[in-house]
Amino acid sequence: MLDPDEVLNRYFEALYKEFNEKKVINIAALEPVARDFFDKHAGDISPGAPHDHFFSLFGRIWIDVMSKGLYDCAEWIWQESIEIAKRWEKDNKPQLIHKGTPLYFWGGTAIHRGDLRRGFLLLHAALDEDRRKHHKKDEDPYTPALKFVTLDTRSEEQFLYDLVKPAAKEVAGLLESYRKSSGSILQFEDLQRRYMQSFEVRDIVFILALAVFEKMSLQRVFEQIDSGRGFGSQLCASCLFDLCLVVEESIRLKNTDTGKGTFVHQATYLAKKCGWSLSGDPLNGINSRREDDLDKCILDLLNGTMRVASRSSVSSLERDLWITYVLRNSTAHTLASKKIISDHFEELYRSIMNTLFKVIDVLY
Repeated sequence: MLDPDEVLNRYFEALYKEFNEKKVINIAALEPVARDFFDKHAGDISPGAPHDHFFSLFGRIWIDVMSKGLYDCAEWIWQESIEIAKRWEKDNKPQLIHKGTPLYFWGGTAIHRGDLRRGFLLLHAALDEDRRKHHKKDEDPYTPALKFVTLDTRSEEQFLYDLVKPAAKEVAGLLESYRKSSGSILQFEDLQRRYMQSFEVRDIVFILALAVFEKMSLQRVFEQIDSGRGFGSQLCASCLFDLCLVVEESIRLKNTDTGKGTFVHQATYLAKKCGWSLSGDPLNGINSRREDDLDKCILDLLNGTMRVASRSSVSSLERDLWITYVLRNSTAHTLASKKIISDHFEELYRSIMNTLFKVIDVLY
């Protein structure tokens, strides 16, 4: 009787041949072979490696399908492979199969086709699987899923490297501008080491990376079309709001005065740590102007003509915090399209990112 490992390898060779000749993928017939394979390795001290091998065997077909732009089929391959594993798990509780590999490739497929939120959800699940396999508390393993979300381009040994690289370049460019305006020495490597690769902020970093990808996607669409910005402003507002949440939660984690409270409490804490004056309650004054006329408030902040609390001038980075505060309190409370947000999307995005960089500079 052949060893289950050998049977599995032979089955996939036949599967590849059938796919190349007939363009048919008979995954259903794989299930009994897969179950024998999982049964054999159920007693392994570390079954993760054979599980990874099982899923990696789908890679040759997946690459071929992806090269043809057949994204539905590409996603279906990973979905079906996971279903086979889940059915075995159901019949062999409490044993589990490591599914980080297919979730990673499935998520990457979704992102390639432009379904960013679905893709990030799957990549988050992939990292959870990797962490479970890792068996270490409060630590992430250095896996492709982690490299993706932390925009780590140090290693090209990741299938989604071509997606990670432009996103990393986007953030690095914003950080360079921040250094010039602030005099900071914060480098991209520092940003990753002190913040993005910290287990403490893992879910926050997922939202940050998603917002960066969504901003880049929206920007590409706006460059291709001349209409649709009325509705697009709502999508821009959603992206900016996510970034505002990243700033808020990143401050909250380091707020030694009180981790509780609304964004104004977090903004006040950051301002104190930066040495920015809070005399005259400037945030309350800005909020009043926001309520009176959001468009004018945003334009005055962007143009540097906003004056509050009898102060003649403020730094550009302090204004960036004020812009973040205004957007945090605006985009979440209205469904009305605000053309000003899409018209100044790039500037507003840059201001929020500057505020985040300041948070990391001062608090992390």
